Amino acid sequence: MSATDSTALVGATRLITTVEGAAVEVRGVNKVFGGNVALHDVSVRVLPGTVHAFVGENGAGKSTLAKIIAGVQKADGGELLVDGEQVEFSGPYEAKNYGIAMVHQELSVKPSLSVAENVLFGLEPTRAGFVQRKKMRRDSIPYLELVGLDVSPNDVAGSLTTPQQQLLEIAHAVATHARVIILDEPSSSLATHDARKLMDLVRRLRAAGQTVILVSHDFEEVMDIADTVTCLRDGELVTTCPISEVDNERLIRLVTGRDIDRSARHESDATSEVVLAVSDLVAEGLQSATFELHAGEILGVGGLVGSGRTELMLALMGEHHIRSGSIELLGEEYVPSSTFAAMRKGLALVPESRKEQGLVLGASVQENIDLAALGSLTPGLFTSRKRSAELAEKYIKQLRIKVAGPDVAVESLSGGNQQKVVIAGALATNPRILLLDEPTKGIDIGAKEEILGLIRELAKQGLAVLMVSSVIPELLTSCDRVLVMRGGRIVGDVDAAGATEEDIARMALAG
Repeated sequence: MSATDSTALVGATRLITTVEGAAVEVRGVNKVFGGNVALHDVSVRVLPGTVHAFVGENGAGKSTLAKIIAGVQKADGGELLVDGEQVEFSGPYEAKNYGIAMVHQELSVKPSLSVAENVLFGLEPTRAGFVQRKKMRRDSIPYLELVGLDVSPNDVAGSLTTPQQQLLEIAHAVATHARVIILDEPSSSLATHDARKLMDLVRRLRAAGQTVILVSHDFEEVMDIADTVTCLRDGELVTTCPISEVDNERLIRLVTGRDIDRSARHESDATSEVVLAVSDLVAEGLQSATFELHAGEILGVGGLVGSGRTELMLALMGEHHIRSGSIELLGEEYVPSSTFAAMRKGLALVPESRKEQGLVLGASVQENIDLAALGSLTPGLFTSRKRSAELAEKYIKQLRIKVAGPDVAVESLSGGNQQKVVIAGALATNPRILLLDEPTKGIDIGAKEEILGLIRELAKQGLAVLMVSSVIPELLTSCDRVLVMRGGRIVGDVDAAGATEEDIARMALAG
């Protein structure tokens, strides 16, 4: 970094350290959407200079409460106060005038603008009415540095990855010198190391007196970073208390209203039939992979981000070219050539990013299932509408998808129900092998248990499952065996029942 950049970084840090956090309070807030009660008589006080977490299952009202504070939505009743002053925001721009900025889960980056223009959008330095673009690029650098975003200010924002765009939005929020920053599921689309950078930034903001409201499904994240937690259930306040007064299990009970036993291990339904045999497989991002998968088995894949977990899935689905090695599928030689060819051979993939890779958000539940199962629905030139409707109804019932009907747009569903639609599409192809890449990522604790329970049910029916997960306890309790990857290689193949979290972590880090 140049001397000029270093000076700018110091300047931005100084600006952040002079921010004085604001107190935010809602009293008796109500919100109804089309007859559905989103919030009922909710009262919460957020203290200045703290990290205050809002937690709850999908539909609990936590994001709605955050959006009311940020001026994105208007309450139907109740009061909103900032530093003791009652306010009524007409929109998010008015909230920003009071020092409140929100970074949404659904990103709002301006893709055609540069990184610098996004960071300083609405804050552009001007002279005689003209934007000083050189100064704007220079001034954006410290904010990029602060959020750990290693890109050029000149880059087009649309060329950034989803995690990078997430950090870019946070950089913009910091640049506005907001006194209250609301982060709605900020780490749901971030890799582990990026999520850690983000949490480090939140700690620095808090140390400087900033107020941060964190809406999160990640209980470990909440327990690690929050000072105070507010639990919501079905639109009603359950409790607000210091984080020191709860542990992980109590937090689960408060959020779900029930105990969830995550210690009970999966009982194996694996048979002796080998459905997939991989030997010395080498492909893009994959140095060496050898393993067998049996019918009825749930085989986990663990390792750090970049270890080759997703690359293994993509190679098996024909999306990455196989350079060497061999695969036997159902006793026959298998050379993946394309995704459609893999599906015809009995493989189906539930990708890591349901919104970017697994769903057409503007389409209905039925249409999304249709797209995945198009081959079975189209014996001739035309799709069978009757078969399409029957298939959608079957999986809505089987997977317990909470939706009014198959014609509902999938974008209106909760994260957990969207994930079930992706799984439904995969199952509609009648696979023998189901590949799952982070199947519980970004969904609440109740939905996670439903998804994991569903996977266990599928294994009991004889389906072979290969499941990637970053959550080691999830691998140990839900899988029969765990493959551990590091540097594109499988460095461990362990019995889940006899392994510990430390065993998996040690292999992932040191091979």
